[in-house]
Amino acid sequence: MFGYTTEEATIRYGTEWIVPEFREMVMDKMITGYEKPYEAVALRKDGTTFPCVLRGKMMHFKGRNVRVTSLTDITDRKKAEQEVNRVAARLALATKAGGVGIWDYDIANNILVWDDQMFAIYGVAKENFSGAYEAWLRGIHPDDMERGDAEIRMAIHGEQEFNTEFRVCWPDGSVHNIRALATVQHDDSGIPQRMVGTNWDITEQKKTEEVLLKAMEEAETANKAKSAFLASMSHEIRTPLNSIIGFSQLLNRDQQLSALQKEYNAIIIRAGEHLLSLINDILELSKMEAGRLDLNPVNFDLHSLLSGIRIMFTEPARSKHLQFIFETADDIPRYVVADESKLRRLFINLIGNALKFTDEGRIGVNIHFENGTEGKDRLTVKIYDSGPGIPESDLSNLFKRFEQTDAGINKGSGTGLGLALSRELAILMGGNVTVTSNVGQGSEFTFNVEIKAGNPEPDAVRNTRRVNSIDTGQEVYRILIVDDNEINLSVSVKLLKLLGFETQEAVNGAEAFVKFEQWNPHLVLMDMQMPVMDGYEATRLIKSTDRGKQTPVIALTASLFDEDRKKLLAFGLDGCILKPFLENELLGVIGKALDIKYIYDETRMPFIQKPYPDIDEPIEKDITNLPHDLVMQLMDAASSANIDMLIKLIARIEPENSELANRLMDLVSNYDYKYLQKILIRKETL
Repeated sequence: MFGYTTEEATIRYGTEWIVPEFREMVMDKMITGYEKPYEAVALRKDGTTFPCVLRGKMMHFKGRNVRVTSLTDITDRKKAEQEVNRVAARLALATKAGGVGIWDYDIANNILVWDDQMFAIYGVAKENFSGAYEAWLRGIHPDDMERGDAEIRMAIHGEQEFNTEFRVCWPDGSVHNIRALATVQHDDSGIPQRMVGTNWDITEQKKTEEVLLKAMEEAETANKAKSAFLASMSHEIRTPLNSIIGFSQLLNRDQQLSALQKEYNAIIIRAGEHLLSLINDILELSKMEAGRLDLNPVNFDLHSLLSGIRIMFTEPARSKHLQFIFETADDIPRYVVADESKLRRLFINLIGNALKFTDEGRIGVNIHFENGTEGKDRLTVKIYDSGPGIPESDLSNLFKRFEQTDAGINKGSGTGLGLALSRELAILMGGNVTVTSNVGQGSEFTFNVEIKAGNPEPDAVRNTRRVNSIDTGQEVYRILIVDDNEINLSVSVKLLKLLGFETQEAVNGAEAFVKFEQWNPHLVLMDMQMPVMDGYEATRLIKSTDRGKQTPVIALTASLFDEDRKKLLAFGLDGCILKPFLENELLGVIGKALDIKYIYDETRMPFIQKPYPDIDEPIEKDITNLPHDLVMQLMDAASSANIDMLIKLIARIEPENSELANRLMDLVSNYDYKYLQKILIRKETL
């Protein structure tokens, strides 16, 4: 231990083994007969030192009193203690930095030991803490004291973990929120001996949570107010739209209208439907933000939907002199189960977007089908165009709500909602929307959705032809129409009477119930928001009668919110028609409810512009032969959209070139003043 040989170790005094600064202390303990262990530092032959423990004892040996001292090298123990001290220092620093206090409760002896951080957390001075369990309990807020004590005892008895929150009252009267965790240690027989735990102050966290909770409550209140506002505005806007679209559809049945008047009327319908589409976008956005947008899968004819989409965009594309390519794979199933309205919205939004930004060239739609697993197949649609393309800097904002690209801003139209809503809808339907684009060459949007195989049920087959009348040989059906809006009431009454139904009207729920009792209708069309008595109460009264239980009641509503539709079903209504409605939507619901057969003509709904003529080189050659002053007058009239002047000027061409006059009138009838100016300018530049 000391590096000496046996011979070298014969030294007169034992203190020669100890470093000088400890020798006096060691000698004193040896002389006084000190028998408890004590520490010193020993000195080796080579001058190095090591920590040691000395133990002395007086013994009687051969008639003499002898002092016997043992010395133990404690170098390893000291190193371990230093490491423990370093770890303890780091732990103390970490707990202080983290605001975490550590406590140790000796259950058997009722001794509670706190570290320095615990005293800081409880605002208590060390000298004022008795170190007993009751001292901790007295510091707890009176309202939390009983619960805190119960949770400690349940943890000791193994009934639950100690993982809780409580409040403590500081001596200065302030209240602090504490988070606490602890574990219970047991002896070999399973008896609880001690609890070791941590506390930390979460007062600021609680304040933040309260602020956030208040903000969430305010946001929820604002969201409810917004929903109520949107529901109200939806009703207020849809009500006049119902009149605009409804009467316009009735006008198209008038055989005395001229071709030009029918064109005007078709424009009114399209404008109304465009406004309706914007309203729907805003309402869809509101439902997405509120997390209330749900799928409504139905069995429907996919081929019919695709045919309708193709028809819808063929004429608008031709009116812009664009090539419209619509390709569908041969293996696309006819009947599928999916959310038909949301799928239609995806097509309309993305094809409409391509059409809006493409002025020359083409737009195309390519649709194909992929078999999936577990009955989930996938429909993938690519929509491409030869438009201006999208700069890479704009791609990151393309699907953000209310964000528009520079091209969109330059177009001066749109809300910045279409693409954002499209991606949300695709994701909701189990797919996505992606885009690739090259500036100057065009863009390609691809969306895919999940679909399931459907069945050729009657509900899936929809007739897009216009109804002329009820099939002969059927009884005359009586329909009670309830609506507080006189114009909307008139639209429904005139349409149904025109087709052979008998009708009666009511302007509120109370009057509707009286007329139902008196007239015994086959079906009731019920507006839901009315004065005096609303449609819900009127439906409840009707359905409470024996005859009413057998009579279909169809809701007329301007609300798109799902909770409103669920409420309609809960009140026993047999169907729902959303305002504003197209003729075939209304007649289809009535026909299904009463099992009515209709007589159709070949006019398909919705109305579209008449076929647009192909304008090519022959018309431009004919224009070169027109007088210069006539061409200038035509250009002036086209630039100001003066249709009356254009008609008069084209009439001057009629005697000389009727074909050219007819083609120019086709342009005017389709309001394509931009293209008319284009070909007139070409004449002036030749």
